[in-house]
Amino acid sequence: MIVITYGTIGELVKLSSLIRHLKAHGTEFVTANLNQHGFSGTHEALGLPKPDYQVGVSLRELTSSRLRLLPGLLKWRSEAMRLLAAAMGMHERSVVVVHGNTLSATTAMDAYRKRRRLNDRLVHVEAGVRAIYPRKPDINNWRRAALADRMYRKGDRLADLNLAVMKSSVKNLRKEGIGNVVYAQDPMVEIVRDALARKSTMRIPKERYVLVNVTRSVDSRKKAREMLRVMERSRFRFVFTSRPKLMDKLKSYGLYEAWHALPNLHMAGSVSFADMIHLRARAAASMTDSNSMQEECAVLRNPCIVTNDFIQFPELLNSMHVTGVDTEAMLNALESPRKKWPKIGDGRATARMAQAIEGLE
Repeated sequence: MIVITYGTIGELVKLSSLIRHLKAHGTEFVTANLNQHGFSGTHEALGLPKPDYQVGVSLRELTSSRLRLLPGLLKWRSEAMRLLAAAMGMHERSVVVVHGNTLSATTAMDAYRKRRRLNDRLVHVEAGVRAIYPRKPDINNWRRAALADRMYRKGDRLADLNLAVMKSSVKNLRKEGIGNVVYAQDPMVEIVRDALARKSTMRIPKERYVLVNVTRSVDSRKKAREMLRVMERSRFRFVFTSRPKLMDKLKSYGLYEAWHALPNLHMAGSVSFADMIHLRARAAASMTDSNSMQEECAVLRNPCIVTNDFIQFPELLNSMHVTGVDTEAMLNALESPRKKWPKIGDGRATARMAQAIEGLE
């Protein structure tokens, strides 16, 4: 039995085409939501079935205050490992699918390793990803990227099948002596295509705008002020998607009023994945610190400004500016966007992944 695990919305989005493909072709599988982030309405918005197994309370809820961080993490991890053990135990043989480098992915890897039987198998989707640094990183970004690399390597070394989405990932795996690699290409092509086929639930601005979605790039008052200066000085209109947590940060920085007083800024709040893709498809450019959104930009041929100091796919480098949170660099990038978009998929990546996974059964 194929057991697809995920715990973040990003993981579910990137596994969505695989879930649809397996369902459409009548392949038996179950899904296990380890619930790292919380998923209110997400499955329905993506047109996906509800999970067969799900951790009751999300990690985000369990660690909502500093005092609850460690006990909340330990409680969530224990429940997530029990859940996956139960999912595997319901079948004589399990092919467990994990994606990327999140806490939920590494927890699923640990649960698999602890529960593994002789004929069970592990599949790592998006294997072989390693950070590169087009600009000198600050220490926090470097630590974050280094931790991500360690998590990726953990999955790569444990997996019986490594599904790589970029040629650079294949090279990384071969360089490190890691085998069982299949180059499937990037399923983001199929994922974006499905999202565009869904009707947008929000009004898309007719004026030219820059779509902004950042989280870690405003994790300090200094960085938030840099972002504010960019929007103050730019001739563009900005559509800013955000979660309530960002608003709380701006209030703590004393920047909430200044942020909302900008005449060229529209705060769109939280939006669904399909709405985000529709917004990105019509944007003049995108500013983001999300790795998956860089892939979306490549598929949609949308100029991208990356507010990190690192990226994970060197194939995308010529289609974006890597500026960090630097006012002048971001303003210059907005005025002279890069438009050399690579072809990262042919629309059949999901089928290749499914074929490779089914070959393990």
